[in-house]
Amino acid sequence: MLVISGGMDKNKDTLDDCWIFNIIQHSWIKLAVPHSVSKRCGHSLSVFIMSPHCVWIITAGGAVHNGPVTNPNIAMVTELVLDSNGGCLVGDTYDSNLMTSEEYKKKYQQQLQTGRRIWLEEYQKPRKGDTANIEQTVQTLMKNLEAKQKELEESKKEAQVFHQQMEQKEREEAEKDQEIRRYRHQLQKKDRKNQEALRQKDIVILEKDRELQEKDRELRESQDHWSINKDEVTLIKEELGRGSYAVVTVGIFRGLRVAV
Repeated sequence: MLVISGGMDKNKDTLDDCWIFNIIQHSWIKLAVPHSVSKRCGHSLSVFIMSPHCVWIITAGGAVHNGPVTNPNIAMVTELVLDSNGGCLVGDTYDSNLMTSEEYKKKYQQQLQTGRRIWLEEYQKPRKGDTANIEQTVQTLMKNLEAKQKELEESKKEAQVFHQQMEQKEREEAEKDQEIRRYRHQLQKKDRKNQEALRQKDIVILEKDRELQEKDRELRESQDHWSINKDEVTLIKEELGRGSYAVVTVGIFRGLRVAV
């Protein structure tokens, strides 16, 4: 609630106005309060809500045109009665002396009790608009919750499908690895067999080479027995015969007669 009262204009003259803002109609309403309340400046202004339909304006201190506000107008309490349309009526006004009277105290207690009762009734009163809004909010939240649960279930299904795909892929990878290991083992086994076969062939080739070398040595040795050094042969004049290319004569080799 917004209330303005008194003040000073640009000419430094004290104003004598009191206004309240109608929050329903969004307009200002001028209040017909006593001059002792509105005609002052530099004062303190407070609004105390006693009940939904009763407001007290408390004005304290300040100054008027001829000096500070004096007793009994230093502190003033003005009662405002509000209606359902945001309008208000000015009620009783109490100065500093009246606020100490039994009438003020009794009215203050009555207003407190009335305000407490009204506030309690307003609090306990079911409001159709609020209930409808609450029900609509609950329905909206339930729909959102169902949608979230559905999304969660779909996410779980997607996660399960992805997990199954990953397991299938892992099984396929494991099978591929096993097949590669088996093929590598076969290659290694085949390679060992080929190496063993080559080693055996090398052994056979070496053996054949040794045999050939041995036969060649024996052949050379056998040929050496039939080789005759010309210095060891002494020719004699006896001829054994004549051919188209040479004459065959008799020679003496180590005491033996040989044809040369």
